[in-house]
Amino acid sequence: MISKKLFVVSFVCLTFVTSITIAQEVREWTDQTGHYKVKGQMIAYDDEHVVIEKENNELISIATKDLSKADQEFLNSEKATELLNASANSLKTWTMQNGLKVKAIAVDFAKRSINVHRHRAKIYVNDRPLANLPAVYQTMVPGIVGHFENKEIEDEKALDKWVRRVPKMQKTFDCEGVLLELENGDRYGIPFFFFSAADQKALKPGWDRWLAAKDDQERQEKEAFYLQAQAQSNAENIDRMRQISEVNFQLQAYDSGLFDLWEVALYPPNGGRPTSVVVPGRDSREAVNSALRKYPNARVGAVAKVRRRGRTGR
Repeated sequence: MISKKLFVVSFVCLTFVTSITIAQEVREWTDQTGHYKVKGQMIAYDDEHVVIEKENNELISIATKDLSKADQEFLNSEKATELLNASANSLKTWTMQNGLKVKAIAVDFAKRSINVHRHRAKIYVNDRPLANLPAVYQTMVPGIVGHFENKEIEDEKALDKWVRRVPKMQKTFDCEGVLLELENGDRYGIPFFFFSAADQKALKPGWDRWLAAKDDQERQEKEAFYLQAQAQSNAENIDRMRQISEVNFQLQAYDSGLFDLWEVALYPPNGGRPTSVVVPGRDSREAVNSALRKYPNARVGAVAKVRRRGRTGR
């Protein structure tokens, strides 16, 4: 199997990663028991998870180890790899607060330091001449400085005037934001304050989880994976980005008909990622109680019966 894990090497606010968002295709997905089926588009996948957009536009993540052998074989197929490679054309529209529209692919969350200084009559950003940076980023640097300095810095001339007045003609700013890949292949970090209010609202839950992961690289990689999947799910604009819930299976045999399977949506009290658990039960109340035994402090959301084999999946 071709590894699709994320590998990050960054500088200045620029990052390279292996892309994992993919083109979409409708298919029916089945768990290993054959009891749980879901029909939807494959939005993204890596070595451990596949993200599916259901027919009701809900986004769910299922561990690949829980999928049927046929589904796992599909993910290992050349066709899936081709879909993976097609992600290069999956540019989406990001809206900046000033109304600027940017076509780009979401790559990762990022927390980076930007050092702006003047040396030999030139402005440098993290040891790179401002004039050597891509044009779009050149226009952003004055805005970054102006935001943190709480003053109007419109262009390079105003930036030069500002930097001459700061101690040692240099200053460092800590930026938090999203790494985007533009149409020309360049990747750079866009601070959250540049995005529209709607985009910031859509991005915040994932950012909070990414930040909470801190030194846990696997968890941060997982949030980067979900960020790309969320962005890929939109027809065009990112401000409609939907959150992804994880489906966990707790299945028991129910072919005798004494039990049904229920999918119970759960929301953690600490604001973590929503989860859907598939549990057995004679009715919805019993299913909820079973789910709460697994997640005792969670808030219960929608409860739906899983259709039995031989019937059309939800």
